[in-house]
This record gives sequence, C-alpha cells and structure tokens, in this order.
Amino acid sequence: MNIITITSISGASPYDIYVCDITNTYCYLVSGSTILPPLISFVVPPPLEGVTQLLLKLIDSNSCSKFYYYSCPNMVLF
Repeated sequence: MNIITITSISGASPYDIYVCDITNTYCYLVSGSTILPPLISFVVPPPLEGVTQLLLKLIDSNSCSKFYYYSCPNMVLF
C-alpha cells in the first residue's frame, strides 16, 4: 500500500488533488475542496496501487494546475 502525504502547497485553496498515471492519461480524484495545512495523507487508488511512478495533479481555486512527479512509496512530497 502506497501512502502519499502532502504537508503544504502554494496557490489558492481549496485544492482538488488527483493521482494520475505517469502519462497523465488516467487520473483519480483523491481529495476535493482540500485546505492545506494541515497535512493530508491518502492511499494511492487501487487502479494505480503498486505503480512506482505517479503524477500528482493539484488544481487550486483559480483553476491553476500543478504537477508533481512521485517515484517512491511512503514519501512526504513537501
């Protein structure tokens, strides 16, 4: 089970947080209308569970998107 933790982010909250495959073809919403801080932790959704390379797509309230490459399980991103 891969757990991702986000402790902070820049932009305008709230955020929608997606986990995507490395090609950004398949994306799954893991948290909507999220306000950071405090930190948020979530399990990688089953379709992408076990994959070692992912993209995190974060969309803020201004519809600005940021992408973060993720390659290690159980890693704190920020």
